[in-house]
Amino acid sequence: WITTLGYPEGVIVGSIVLGNQAAEAPAEWRDRFVQVGLAHVLAASGFHVSVLLGVLAALTRGWRRSLAVLAGAIALMVFVALAGGSPAVLRAALMGVAALIGWASGRSINGLGALSLAVTALLLWQPLWIWDVGFQLSATATFGLLVSAEPIARKLDFLPPIIAESLATTLAATLWTLPIQLFTFYEISPYAIVANLGSSFLVSLITVAGMASAVISAILPVVGGAIAWFFLFYPTRLLLWLVETIAAWPGSRLATGAITVLQVICLYGLFLWAVSYTHLTLPTNREV
Repeated sequence: WITTLGYPEGVIVGSIVLGNQAAEAPAEWRDRFVQVGLAHVLAASGFHVSVLLGVLAALTRGWRRSLAVLAGAIALMVFVALAGGSPAVLRAALMGVAALIGWASGRSINGLGALSLAVTALLLWQPLWIWDVGFQLSATATFGLLVSAEPIARKLDFLPPIIAESLATTLAATLWTLPIQLFTFYEISPYAIVANLGSSFLVSLITVAGMASAVISAILPVVGGAIAWFFLFYPTRLLLWLVETIAAWPGSRLATGAITVLQVICLYGLFLWAVSYTHLTLPTNREV
């Protein structure tokens, strides 16, 4: 990617596709992504696993189910190896395994159950991972999406469905990760929702095209390089322009000061109370 797209575009694509642990983004760009509320874009997560399995499901349509599941399992192992095996990546991969099990059995998987099982298994293996910020953000964002995205989308039914779903996903993830962001970074990004909505299509395009170009480059380097240039350079350049523009807006970084662990617990308690009080149904059979 660096050879084909140049710097910093190539490194940014590597960070978006494989995570910052596998391809570390330049410090100044990493800071800008954090400043506008897009830090998660540079971290391999459940989104990447969803994209990977979704593309594989489309490519293996018509295959025997056992072969399709085997292809998915191999793809997950390769992705974890390339992305570095961070706690957030392993959490996403375990939920991907749960999705494959459901795919193999022809049944949907309980999303909250799969998340709880993945988090519990990883913390039993490495208890200190509970202090890993990436793991915390990944788990809470996933939980927020499972319990809040669909109910929020229903409340936004006056909007076109694609806008309502995008806004609901952004609001749910931003809301449920806010306490951890305040506790860890001592600041908030007032334009985070705007940044996430504006970048969602670009990030999806870069992720899918990046994965495709990487696979094709391993077989046909010239073709893979051409795909990388055609589908990745200008979307990545546009994404960097968007991040740089929003970071330059007045008040794009608001310092809040440190909050305590007790305040974090109280905030999450308030969120759960709000979900219950407003009678937003917690989905118990949400497909992974």
